[in-house]
Amino acid sequence: MAYISKHFKKSFEVYKRNFVPIILSVLLIGIIYGLFFGLSIFALFGPKGVNTIAESYMMSGEFTDFESQEFSEFLNLQNVGLFLLFVILGGIIAIFLQAGFWGVCFHGIKKRVTMKTFFTTIRKRGISYFLANILVGVIVLTILILLFRVCIVLYFFSPILSTIVLLLGILMITPFLWFGILIIFPFFVLCYPAIISGKKILVSLAESLSLGKKYFSSLMLFFIVIILLSIIVYIPSIIFSYAELFLIYPTAYIILVFLGHIIIYFLISPLFTLVICSFYIDVKQKPEKIKRQKRTIKKQKGKRK
Repeated sequence: MAYISKHFKKSFEVYKRNFVPIILSVLLIGIIYGLFFGLSIFALFGPKGVNTIAESYMMSGEFTDFESQEFSEFLNLQNVGLFLLFVILGGIIAIFLQAGFWGVCFHGIKKRVTMKTFFTTIRKRGISYFLANILVGVIVLTILILLFRVCIVLYFFSPILSTIVLLLGILMITPFLWFGILIIFPFFVLCYPAIISGKKILVSLAESLSLGKKYFSSLMLFFIVIILLSIIVYIPSIIFSYAELFLIYPTAYIILVFLGHIIIYFLISPLFTLVICSFYIDVKQKPEKIKRQKRTIKKQKGKRK
């Protein structure tokens, strides 16, 4: 546990030291992603549809007053096409910007950085980072497809086995999604700092899988701590929700939820990225330190002789 706290403490110091570029990076990502999200919604429903949704939500706090017939009027082929276009463009740009953010965190571990690091990383490692994300996505999707096929094959041999596999699949895509992410997470997360460090995509992925297997428990602990911190941040708003206090104090509830989002986005998320970068740098430097120590010992022995 001391090893885990060491990386969190170090990451928090780095966060304070590079506060401005880290905040500007996540702010820029949020603005760009929010802009494309807004454009996609506007493209899908048009001005009239957006006004109808807004009025419905303002009147009831829900979207239930938005009738299906009225909803279908806005969903023509052109609107859906524009919606998909903006979603895809927004996703691609967001991934490239995330590469810059990882660059700020990775290089910020060793020194003080500026926004120049953000844009330099995008220019040098953006394409590799984007392709790595695509590759990881394809691998995860392939695993899900294989599980589905295994379920179909098992059905003909044993309905009981089929049911077990199906339940496991459901656990991966429903409220228990976090459990599935927790298991997969250690094997892929170190691919990103490896990419930012300058390694090729396949080398980074292979290294991530190897390190993920070797340090599985440590990486899982990092992730669990981040999840617990996120839950703690939302506890006040969760209490308001379950106790139905939001009906009595709606403004206070909105403020609590908003503050929770702000803390997660501007503190917990960057801290998580910094911890992963700190851990990667540490585990990669250990073998080099050991080699240097061995060389030093050999030289000292040689001098004595």
